[in-house]
Amino acid sequence: MSAAFEALLVRRRLILATTALLALTGLGSWLTMPREEDPQFPHRDGSLVTVFPGADALTVERLVLEPIEEHLAEVEQIDNIFSTARSGVVVQHIELHDGVYDTDTAWDDVRAAIDAARDEFPAGVLEPDLDDDLVSQEAIVYALVGSADPLVLVDAAERVKRELVSIRTVKRVNLLAEPGEQVIVEYDDATARRLGVDPERLGAQLGARSRIVPGGMVHLGDKAVTLRPQTEMRTLEEIRATPVLLASGASVPLSELARVRLAPAEPAAEIMRWNGEPAVGLGVVPQDGLDRVALGAEVRERVVGLEAELAPVRLEEVTFQPDLVSDRLSELTGSLRLGIFIVALILFVAMGPRLGLVVAMVVPLVTFGSMALFAGAGGILHQVSIAALVIALGMLVDNAIVMAENIQYRLDRGMPAAAAAAASVRELAAPLGTATATTLAAFVPMLVSKGATADFTRSIPTLIMLTLAVSYVFAVLVTPVLSELILRPRRVSPSDAGSEDADGVVDGGMDDRLAAADKEGAARRLGTAAEAVDGDLDTAVVVDPDAEHSAAMGERSLRLARWIHGLALGRPGWVLAGAVALLALSFFAIRWVDFKFFPAADRPTVVVDLDMPEGSHLETTDAAARSLERALLEHPDVASVATFVGRSGPKFYYNLRTRPASPHRASLIAEARSIDAVPDLIAWTREIVARDLPAASLVARRLEQGPPIDAPLEVRVRGHDLGDMEQVADRLLAAMREVEGTRDVRHDLGLGVPIMRFEIDDAAAARHGLSRADVGRVL
Repeated sequence: MSAAFEALLVRRRLILATTALLALTGLGSWLTMPREEDPQFPHRDGSLVTVFPGADALTVERLVLEPIEEHLAEVEQIDNIFSTARSGVVVQHIELHDGVYDTDTAWDDVRAAIDAARDEFPAGVLEPDLDDDLVSQEAIVYALVGSADPLVLVDAAERVKRELVSIRTVKRVNLLAEPGEQVIVEYDDATARRLGVDPERLGAQLGARSRIVPGGMVHLGDKAVTLRPQTEMRTLEEIRATPVLLASGASVPLSELARVRLAPAEPAAEIMRWNGEPAVGLGVVPQDGLDRVALGAEVRERVVGLEAELAPVRLEEVTFQPDLVSDRLSELTGSLRLGIFIVALILFVAMGPRLGLVVAMVVPLVTFGSMALFAGAGGILHQVSIAALVIALGMLVDNAIVMAENIQYRLDRGMPAAAAAAASVRELAAPLGTATATTLAAFVPMLVSKGATADFTRSIPTLIMLTLAVSYVFAVLVTPVLSELILRPRRVSPSDAGSEDADGVVDGGMDDRLAAADKEGAARRLGTAAEAVDGDLDTAVVVDPDAEHSAAMGERSLRLARWIHGLALGRPGWVLAGAVALLALSFFAIRWVDFKFFPAADRPTVVVDLDMPEGSHLETTDAAARSLERALLEHPDVASVATFVGRSGPKFYYNLRTRPASPHRASLIAEARSIDAVPDLIAWTREIVARDLPAASLVARRLEQGPPIDAPLEVRVRGHDLGDMEQVADRLLAAMREVEGTRDVRHDLGLGVPIMRFEIDDAAAARHGLSRADVGRVL
C-alpha cells in the first residue's frame, strides 16, 4: 500500500484537482442536501383499530380481539402487541422487531393476517383500520380560527388543503378536529303521527330518492353516450321540496312536517381550540427525505396567497418545523465553523505558520470531501449528522499532523521536498493506516447495532468513520503534496541535529548515545539528501533564514519533548502512580455524573396529556381542558396554547406517540416564552391540575430526544381476572408514588364505560308485532 501511495505522489496536479473537485462537491451538497431536524425511524410501529358497535368489552375481546391476536401470532416480524378492549372497540399497538428493516413486507404480512382474522368476525364488525405510518411527522400545523361556525372553518380548511396537497414535496395534509357535516331532518312528532308518517318510513323514502344510479349508455351515431340521471339531491332546497308519500296515497313536501338544516355531525367526536378560539387544524406531512426548509418556504408562499380569500377566517401557525430546522442547523453549522477555526488557530499557534497552514487546510478539505460522499450515499443533514462532524474535527487532524511533522523534520535535515514527502509516506502509510483502522473498529459495534436507539444515532458512527477514512487518504496523498508546496526547511540548532534511522528519519538528540551510534550508518543512507548538508551531521543547517518564528517554535517543541521524555523515563514510578491515582479518582467521581443517554430537546414546548376517567362525556373532558387552557393562557410565561379534545395532539415532533381517539382524552400544546421557563411551567401545571382537577390523570412533559417511549419506567401486570389485576395495579400505583423522584404515576386499566341494559320481553314484543331489532332501532 505504501508503494502505491508513493507512486501516486508524482501526480500532484491530479491529486490537487481531485481534492478540489471533491471539496467543491461537498460544499454544494452542504448547501443543497435535504434538511431535517432529527433522524427518521423505520416504520416499526402500527396502530390497529377494530370497531364492533354495541358490543361490550368482554364480547369484543372474545369475538374480535382473540381471533386477531391468534393470526398475528403467526407473523414472525412482530415483537409485541399491546391490546385494549373497550365497549365497541379494540385498539392494538403493534411493534415489529428492532432488526426488521424491510418494514413494507412486514406490514403486508400483518395485513394478510388481519384479513384472515376477518373471516372469523361476527356480523356487524367494521373493517379493521391499520395505520402503519406512525413515524411520519406533521411538520407544519395550522389552526384556522375567526368564526364560531365549524362548517365555515371546515370549508376554509378544505380550500387550504386542496392548495397544499398540490405541492410536490407534501405527502398528505390531515384535517385535525374536523367536525364533519350532516343534513338534519327535524320532524314534528305530532304532525308526523297525524299524517301517518313514522321516522323509519320517512328515512327509507329519503334514502331511496337520493342515490347515485348509473344510467347506462346509448349508441348515437358513431359515439357512445353516457346517460346521467340526476337521482341524488344536491341542495337543501331539493330536500325540503321532496314529496313525502302518506298512507292515504297523497303526498306533502317534506318542509311541511320537518325542518331541514345543515349542521356539524352530532355528537361531536373531536374539538380543537387555538388560544381559546374554536379552530379546525391542518397538519402537513412532508415526503420522506426531502428538504424541510424548502418545504416551509413553499407552504408559506401558498398560504400567503390564500389569506385574503379566507377572510374573516385566519390561519395561525401552531408549529412550524422548517423554521426550527433552519435555526437548529444554522446553530450547529456555526459550531462546526467555530470548531474548524479553533482547530486551525491551535495548529498555527502550536506548529507555526507554514506547518499550521498545511494541516489547517486539510480540515475543511476532509470535512467537505466526507460530506460529498455522505450526500452521494443518500445522507440527510440533521442535528445528529452535524454533531458527528463536530465530534470528528478533533480526530481528522491527527493523521495530517503526523505526516506534516515528519515531512518538516526531513526538510529541516536537508532532504529535498519531493524526497522528504516520498520518504514520509513510505514510512508512515502503514502505521497510520493501522492506527486509523483501530479507531474505525471502535465504532463498528455502534454502526452494526440494531434498534430504535441505534437508528437514531446511526449518523454518528457513519460520519465519523467516513471522515476518518477520508482523513487517512488525504494524509498520505494531499498532505504530502501541500507540504511540498508550502513547507520550507527551518533553522536547526547543532544540539538538535541527530542521526537518521533506516528510512531517513533523524533522531532529534533525545538519546545522544543512540544518535552517535547511528551517525555513520545514517550518513551512508542519506543519499542525495546528505549532499545538502554542510559538513557533518552535528553542524547546524540554515536553509530558510526567514523562518525564525518556525525555528523558534520547533526549538520550544523539542525542549518540551525533552522535558516529557526525562519525566517519563527518569521517574517512571511517579508517572505510573499518578496514572493509577487518576483512574481511581475517575471511578470515585462518577457518582456525581448524571446518567442520561439522550438530552431533552431545547425547544420551549410543553406537551400536556389530560385524561378524565374512562366513560367521561366529551363535554366533561372539554370543560376540564378548557379550565386548564384558561389557566395556561393567564400564565405570564405562556405564549400560546393549542387544545385538542377527544384525541391526542398532532405528531409535530418525531418521537411523540399518537394515542387512539377517545372522548375522555385531551391534549394541550403550550409554547413557553423561553426555554428556561419550561421546568417551572411543567411543575406549575401539575400543581394546578392536582388542585382544580383531582379526577384527571395528567402527564406534562417537555420534548425529549431519542426513540419514543410512553414512560421511562413501565411495569406490566399479567393475569386473567380483571378484578385481581385492578387490585394489584392499585397497590403498585400506591407503592410507586411513595418512591422519591417519581411523578405522573398512572395505569391504563380502564374502569369501564357505564352501560344501561334493556331486557326485552320477547312475548310482549311479539304481541305488538315487534322484534328485538325493532326495539333496538327505536332506542
